[in-house]
Amino acid sequence: MGKKVQAFIGIVLAVGGFLLLVGGIINMTDPNNPNIVQDVVTMPFPLGFLVGGIALYRRSQKNQQKERRVSLERGIISLARQQGGLITPTEVVLHLGVSIEEAQALLDGLCHRGLAQIQVSAEGTLVYRIEGLLSPAERARVTRSEKLL
Repeated sequence: MGKKVQAFIGIVLAVGGFLLLVGGIINMTDPNNPNIVQDVVTMPFPLGFLVGGIALYRRSQKNQQKERRVSLERGIISLARQQGGLITPTEVVLHLGVSIEEAQALLDGLCHRGLAQIQVSAEGTLVYRIEGLLSPAERARVTRSEKLL
């Protein structure tokens, strides 16, 4: 199911559950209502729709956030590859259109997972070295060694 469809269904379920819940409460408070016990017994159903809809919506939002992070990390690694494995937060901001805080958080996340290392240039600029990227010379050596096997 698509992420937007999942979010929409979550919203519809939550709103529908809320409206049914409010209607049930109004009906239960009616002094002329002879079926109060029946109304109390059926209250978990709209509550279930409300809670389930909220949970579905939240899950779709988390999935979208994860996909965005993965896409941005892929962009960072691609940009670093073009630049010999080195990248700065400012370059991430310029090329990927994120805030400086988000750029630093993404790069720090790569460091935390062992995919990058922080270095400081002679001028004092923070530079991130992305691990696992081969230089053209290394790539040629690997290709030649594969032919020998």
